[in-house]
Amino acid sequence: MATVVGLSARYANFLVHPLLPGPGVCWVCRGPAKVGYRTCLRCNEAAKLLGAGMADAVVPVSLALKGEQYANELWRYKNAAGPQQQYFRMGLAAVLWRFPAMHEKCIRAHCAVSSFDIVTTVPSTSGRTTHPLRALVAEMAEVTRGRHRDLLAPTPEAVHLGRAASSRRYASAALRGENVLLIDDTGQPATTRSPQQPR
Repeated sequence: MATVVGLSARYANFLVHPLLPGPGVCWVCRGPAKVGYRTCLRCNEAAKLLGAGMADAVVPVSLALKGEQYANELWRYKNAAGPQQQYFRMGLAAVLWRFPAMHEKCIRAHCAVSSFDIVTTVPSTSGRTTHPLRALVAEMAEVTRGRHRDLLAPTPEAVHLGRAASSRRYASAALRGENVLLIDDTGQPATTRSPQQPR
């Protein structure tokens, strides 16, 4: 029988550590930024638009380099069919099980919270009725399953907004002071060696 460690072990061969903060690295998404700037253009535009609505921290699991294995797996777990799709979903679910188990304590400390009461995912705006990431987080990964709650729903205009940051993309269920760990499976488009990211 496959184990979480066994299913995720092969990812050690191709997950790419996020860049360390510093010159030429965006302090938000950890992608490339122009030297002399703290953020990349996308994160700067998002901060201007969203202000206090920005995440307290962005923690990339790995850089997903265009044309390389991890980016390929992120595409296939959504778009492949049959047993191949299940293979990629099981592997990524194992990664999403292990990552919070190993790193959530540090993320909580960075955000100065004692716990993440709710774990949620970013829903699809491409017309999918259900996003496969939701199944990984809400059903497959034990470390997040019991805390999962559907908080976000795409608005009618979401499909027309493209990839630009917008406060009008999603409507959120009410919160009453809960701390939320938001998991997304995309990041800044990486065209060169430069994140899938939980936020």
